[in-house]
Amino acid sequence: MQAFIERHKEESYAGYILAGPYLLYMLLLFFIPLGYIFLVSFYRNVPTGTMEAAFTLENYVKFLTSDLYMGALYTTVELSVVSTVFTILVSYPIAYFIVFSDWRYSQALTLLVIAPMLVGNVVRAFGWFALMGSGGAINTVLGLFGVQYTLLNTKPGMIIAISSVLMPFAVLILMSVLYTLDAELIEAAYNLGGNPIQTFVYVTLPLSLPGVIGATIISFVLTMGTFATAVFIGMPQVPMIAPFIYDVASTDLNWPLGAAMSFVLLAVSLALVYVYTLVADVGTQEVSA
Repeated sequence: MQAFIERHKEESYAGYILAGPYLLYMLLLFFIPLGYIFLVSFYRNVPTGTMEAAFTLENYVKFLTSDLYMGALYTTVELSVVSTVFTILVSYPIAYFIVFSDWRYSQALTLLVIAPMLVGNVVRAFGWFALMGSGGAINTVLGLFGVQYTLLNTKPGMIIAISSVLMPFAVLILMSVLYTLDAELIEAAYNLGGNPIQTFVYVTLPLSLPGVIGATIISFVLTMGTFATAVFIGMPQVPMIAPFIYDVASTDLNWPLGAAMSFVLLAVSLALVYVYTLVADVGTQEVSA
């Protein structure tokens, strides 16, 4: 194997050879199934729970003209944007503190950051369900101050629960970027008379923007497909699109409509991510200039 690598490492196709196993894996287990689902989205549903091959847009029309489904899609986008912004605003200070703090136990906070990742989404969502319920700990504490407000089945409750899932990913991504910053640039900013706030605004934050952009995209994409949290915390008062796709495919056995709904969700997600990357690129260029 070593001799094969040494013999072909200078060839132009060497990169394709190394990426071959991954590309084959993605082709067989991602792109081909995705293509099949896309094809199914044009099939015609049969009431007996099957489908017949056809080329019809009725599934897309049914989804796009449904107030229920479009309302759920709008709520999904709204919660995804708000949850992502909230996650980044909370995660950046945590990552910054872990990387730059002189506190002797700051590195131990990394364990606390990744701890939620050791628990499955369903278990975590059920935990929030118990905490946010009318008899849960959060409602009990609020009651001590005379506040009668239940977070369960509300948008604020959804944002809190979703952000708890996203924060470990966001913090780790931001930490990986902050650790790679050139310490000499930060030190030079201080030597030139910059205070901590000026150094952060004009040096640290611009240099860490790639991490912010990456964490934002990952958080947004994960939220758009939220299922367990949506079922336990949001439904039915705060509907998101993923539970509806599940119900259409598994309960109604309408696979063509479920496939069409999935691809509309995918298209909206990709379009929003593309627009965000364009705006982020412009902002990064302006900061660099």
